[in-house]
Amino acid sequence: MAGNTRNSNGGNDFPTERTQESVEEDSIAHDGQEDILPGVDQQTLDSSKHKHVQLPLTRVRMMIKSDPDVSIVGQDTLMVITKATEMFIAYVARECYTQTLQAKRKTIQKKDFDACIPARDELAFLEGTIDQ
Repeated sequence: MAGNTRNSNGGNDFPTERTQESVEEDSIAHDGQEDILPGVDQQTLDSSKHKHVQLPLTRVRMMIKSDPDVSIVGQDTLMVITKATEMFIAYVARECYTQTLQAKRKTIQKKDFDACIPARDELAFLEGTIDQ
């Protein structure tokens, strides 16, 4: 094998370079699936799926279940609603920030939120929802 060195205790050969075959063998897990993150087991990956969202899933689930027509919320449904909520919040924040920049300020204020609602047709449903 290319790149072998001698061990100081008995002269055993150890490969210093990995062959393509050994790299391919290591990249496939024992069950035939690719090991995406070496050293991280599947249980850890499964439990970290909620890391793709910022909002607390328990709170979102409680808000969904506050509707009397809803009794059970599936995990996939919860993830989709949570992600959509985060995207909506980010959109409104960008629109508010645009209003802030137009007013030549650096800090978003409530008046920026109030100004972005009539400026965007898709936010018209929010008119009158936030009290003064």
